[in-house]
Amino acid sequence: DFSSPWSFLGSLQAPKLAAAHGARLVYRPILLGALFRAIGTPNVPMLAIPEVKRAYGSLDMGDWCRWYGGVQLQFPEGFPIRTVLPLRVSIVEPQVVPMLYEAAWIHRHNIGDESVLRQVLTEAGFNADRLVQAASAQHIKDELKANTDLAEKEGACGVPTFQVDDSDELIWGQDNLNVVSDMLAEASKRRSPRL
Repeated sequence: DFSSPWSFLGSLQAPKLAAAHGARLVYRPILLGALFRAIGTPNVPMLAIPEVKRAYGSLDMGDWCRWYGGVQLQFPEGFPIRTVLPLRVSIVEPQVVPMLYEAAWIHRHNIGDESVLRQVLTEAGFNADRLVQAASAQHIKDELKANTDLAEKEGACGVPTFQVDDSDELIWGQDNLNVVSDMLAEASKRRSPRL
């Protein structure tokens, strides 16, 4: 889900990790808010925790941004952003994923606003009208719901969540990419892995 800064940070590293292991990266967009409601988590967990923990979380995020080469993460205008339409667009055209994350978390665009989303897509060279129209198709809506339902069923508790080769094990958090790397290394011994 584009609504999570942690998912954004994970999105910067996952392609590199997949490439390093010869794995194919497959994005499975989910509605984080719907997952949170289903598992009893506040819609914006960082706003529901004590100030001291929120302050530490902010420091931790800054540390990860520096670790990943000085990522200039900034919260988007209107945070928390509504990501239903951008997620549906990413199902229609997965190539928009990196660009939409960057638009939200580097350039602070509220991609949940349809007019902003259209502008961002157009400026990146995509046909915004075609993508937004295709994103309203029932089968795209159904796929996003099915992805979210599957995430809940499999035990996801947030994003980013990683799964290697449809294993039963889910790895939650961009700070656990070392575990994902180990799993990919093991999987590559058996065959061409998929992240």
